[in-house]
Amino acid sequence: MGDDGLVELKCPASMAKHLAALRSGEHAKEYRWQLQHQLMVTECAWVDAVSYDPRWPEHLQLATVRVERDDEAIAELREAIKVADAEVEAIVSELQEREAA
Repeated sequence: MGDDGLVELKCPASMAKHLAALRSGEHAKEYRWQLQHQLMVTECAWVDAVSYDPRWPEHLQLATVRVERDDEAIAELREAIKVADAEVEAIVSELQEREAA
């Protein structure tokens, strides 16, 4: 994908999920935070969210949506990660205290 982009492939177990991907790009919405996290980590500009289902006729097996980097969402994600890290650290500290007792 070069230096600017990524690809994320999903192979849904449900044909209905692939239908939603074909009709509305639902897979790109469902995996929004995962895709934005990938863009945050790699510093890429976009990711192609691809749904693949070989059970469909050949011309309907792929549904692709290009998702652009969203710096506001990434800032939100960074803040949520800080909160989660603090929660994990508190739990680890609590467990270490129990071990010492």
